[in-house]
Amino acid sequence: MKKSKNKSKNKSMNQVNDSGNHSTFNGVPYVKYAVAVIAFVIIVVMGYLLVATLVRIEKPRCTTVNTIDASLTVHVPLSGGRGIIGFNTDQDSLKFGAVSPGLIPQRNVNVQYSRNAHVSIAMTGQLALWTQIEPSEFDLVANQSTKVQFFAHVPSSATGGDYTGKAVFCFQEK
Repeated sequence: MKKSKNKSKNKSMNQVNDSGNHSTFNGVPYVKYAVAVIAFVIIVVMGYLLVATLVRIEKPRCTTVNTIDASLTVHVPLSGGRGIIGFNTDQDSLKFGAVSPGLIPQRNVNVQYSRNAHVSIAMTGQLALWTQIEPSEFDLVANQSTKVQFFAHVPSSATGGDYTGKAVFCFQEK
């Protein structure tokens, strides 16, 4: 009697299909368990990544935000022509002028603020991926200035036309 009970109990834990492979657990196919486990792991990992991203993005708010318009005109020279960098000395915006693909024009800005502050600078718009800012973050003493350099790395594959953006200056008072 005990032997037949154990056989039926074992059979319900691991059903044997026609080919002799164990394909179920408690009557549920192993594939369904595997899919459920994989889905659970994916959800947990995605949740973790979302929380980690939000924590990284959340920074102290800016006390003051200033923006400067930025622009650049890509001029593709005719075959065999020479590359150009055309300067624009206006001081009301970051105008890099007319530039040939593959060149790196530079502009400087002196940053000053009336109070001690941590300054973060970023470029937005079409120029965001092309622009390198040095330094992009620094501490500023009240009423002193820091020179910030903007380098626009115009890709060799850039097509002719006008490109724009905004330099965003975030001041976090200390």
